[in-house]
Amino acid sequence: MSQTPPLESAGVPAAAPLRVMEAVGMGWRLLKSDFWRLWVLVLAMNLIVGAGAMVGQCLGIVPIIGACFSCLAGIAMSIFVQPALQAGLFYAIRQKIDGAEARLDNLLAAFRWRYWESVVGILPSFAIGLAVVLVLILAGVVGYFGIMGLSGSDLEEVFSRWEVAPPYVLIGVGALVILLLVLAAAVLQLFLIFVFLAVWDFPGRFWEPIATSIRVVRAHFLSVLGTGVLFLLIYIGAVMIALLPGGAVAGAGALAERNWHDTPVTFIICAVIGGLLFLAADLFLVCSAGAWYHGVLIYLYRSWRGQPLVQPVIFPWQAPASGEVPAAPEADEPPGSAP
Repeated sequence: MSQTPPLESAGVPAAAPLRVMEAVGMGWRLLKSDFWRLWVLVLAMNLIVGAGAMVGQCLGIVPIIGACFSCLAGIAMSIFVQPALQAGLFYAIRQKIDGAEARLDNLLAAFRWRYWESVVGILPSFAIGLAVVLVLILAGVVGYFGIMGLSGSDLEEVFSRWEVAPPYVLIGVGALVILLLVLAAAVLQLFLIFVFLAVWDFPGRFWEPIATSIRVVRAHFLSVLGTGVLFLLIYIGAVMIALLPGGAVAGAGALAERNWHDTPVTFIICAVIGGLLFLAADLFLVCSAGAWYHGVLIYLYRSWRGQPLVQPVIFPWQAPASGEVPAAPEADEPPGSAP
């Protein structure tokens, strides 16, 4: 197996817990060290997930039955495909940190070596999301019938009578409850942020990655929250920047258009070009931020668990399970090894 020299740990000893901005700086240097390879890994994962979502949307064209198939396709992608891809992305970037190549086929490593650990790892996040959806549906139903019960009339008449305050109060309270619910779900999701990274440390121990992520986040909650907020702002900034070239082209087409009464050909052409420019810029910036973010999480996870920031390259079958180290199958090429 050919290896590249491991990335330097920026002089930060493994025993000293990293601060968030130290990890952010190290993640940035990691990204610059092999930008296009890491970018392609994140792009490939997003394209696979996006393709699955598009298949689900296409199935949804058929009335009723199509909607059911679309929902089932989305659930199947969320539980049986996306978790393994996420774990594979962590594995590939971890290999790069440790001096091996971050190969594209590493993205599929978890399907073979940590598949069911990844599936189990997504269950708490899925349960939280499902609970939020059910509560939102219940809130909508209760709000609708509550307004109707207060008014004893149809909705158009209720909201045309400004002297009737209870419907607006009910809507305001409902909106506040929904906001608090979404924030609470986001905080709970933060405790699961390291699950798909921890699956590589606990082969065959399905609940241990979840428990490990919760313990690590609980000990460093404010730092994890700060990391999440920072990269949320980075993602939002990336989308806003991506809007600039596409928006400029579409806006120029709108200003140049003279045939608004018939078919505005100039505007349509510029809008299509602007949309493509936005998509290209968005993929470039968001996938770059995604690779950066995953590298930061690996450094923080290792530091907060007292592990070396750069480790010897270990393949999945070399991780001890039940006190034994299983041998690699002779006919198979190790994930991460050079051809």
